[in-house]
Amino acid sequence: MSASMTPPASGRASNGLINDWTDRPGATVRAWPSEQMIRLLSRCVPEARRRELIAMDIGAGTGRNSVGLAQLRFGRVIAVDPLADMLTATAAAGEAVGVGIETLRGHLPDLPCADASVDVAVCWGVLFSLGGAATTMAALDELARIIRPGGYLISDWRTDSDGLLRYSIGEICEDTHELGPDAPAELGGMVYSFWDDEQVIAFHEGAGFTPTAVQRHEIYDLQGDAGYSWWQIAARRD
Repeated sequence: MSASMTPPASGRASNGLINDWTDRPGATVRAWPSEQMIRLLSRCVPEARRRELIAMDIGAGTGRNSVGLAQLRFGRVIAVDPLADMLTATAAAGEAVGVGIETLRGHLPDLPCADASVDVAVCWGVLFSLGGAATTMAALDELARIIRPGGYLISDWRTDSDGLLRYSIGEICEDTHELGPDAPAELGGMVYSFWDDEQVIAFHEGAGFTPTAVQRHEIYDLQGDAGYSWWQIAARRD
């Protein structure tokens, strides 16, 4: 998962916490890019075009997907995160494998980017952690602002049957829950949204995107006897 964007006060959990990925294993341990993200992206953007394009990893965390984008040979890769230490880690991750990654401090739904300035935006592990439908829709509107017409948004979303729902200790707003202290990967206190595929598609369409690929990814934790699932979507900016 990538580092989440800091939600507004409406996304604050009942115990006073807001989403914060700092030192959370689910966000910081993985060093390899998401295979599912790379496959979706490769279906949308041919290799021959990538050197001409700008790719942005929004909610870059420690840079695993930023490195993946650079290794896919995009002309420019820009990592965006609200946390300076995450951006430092991302730059170092790029240097370690010999690729250049630009960094930019910012967060959804207010990115310090010009209109129509990005060809591909990756939001991996971000859009389900913004604190509810209103903030999520504002984030998609902002993404539509910065992505050029014909460009792509690659993102993932928690499903409405995700096993993390068993750890909910309260609904913050419709379809958005605070996770309790027993949640795996030390996710207790996080605020996550869980939607069905029709809702996720409607969010995209409402912001001016056309989904071109929608897939469901599932993993099963044998030790915890729980399944976790995501919608993974490639959407073209209209």
